[in-house]
Amino acid sequence: MGIKDFSISLVSVGVQSFNDQFLNFIGRKYSSDIISSVLEKLVKDDFKSINIDLMFALPGQSIADLKYDLQKAIELGVNQITTYPLFTFPYTAVGSYLRIKKVKMPNLNVRRKQYRFIHDFMQRNGYNRVSVWGFKKGDVPRYSSVTRDNYIGLGAGAGSHLPDGFYLNKFSVDEYINNCLKNKFPTALFLKLDKNLQNYFWLYWRLYDTVIDKQEIYNRFGADNKKICYLSFLQK
Repeated sequence: MGIKDFSISLVSVGVQSFNDQFLNFIGRKYSSDIISSVLEKLVKDDFKSINIDLMFALPGQSIADLKYDLQKAIELGVNQITTYPLFTFPYTAVGSYLRIKKVKMPNLNVRRKQYRFIHDFMQRNGYNRVSVWGFKKGDVPRYSSVTRDNYIGLGAGAGSHLPDGFYLNKFSVDEYINNCLKNKFPTALFLKLDKNLQNYFWLYWRLYDTVIDKQEIYNRFGADNKKICYLSFLQK
């Protein structure tokens, strides 16, 4: 039995790179061969939408490296690609765990140059931009953690956004597996989101959409004139 048997039709995979050098650099303990095998199976199972996440502006990553990742994803038949630059959180437990505390984000010019390459390359290959960093091919449902209100994260370190809040899985693969074998949720952290926080969470991701529905803004924040005035200021 597979995940499709549970009526799951939209899938997003955190690939990050098809280059083992960069996978190792960001602390991912899998090889690019495994990624390709997983994506080939997903495409064969004919999911409605298959999105992958790819990182850019990694230290030492060239335009040629970036092109290889994008081309590989296209060749494997992925119909959505969400890209994002390297983010580091040096003062968190996650940053310490991944041993990347001394890693700095590339400068703005590098990120801008690589993003422009991604944008043009994706459009030349028939993918349309559907969010600030997301690209989609054909008439398939849009799906990624950037643009989806609710989603379930599978695997160690994955996050889930459900109606009652945000869940983060254990980062230890062994602990994650052991919890699952004992029919226990492998949750390391739970953040309860009340209605107000849910509204801000929604607004935050709409910025990645680059489009915010004005009526929905008033539906969610209309009772708070200060927020509406602040949003109007940002619009100007």
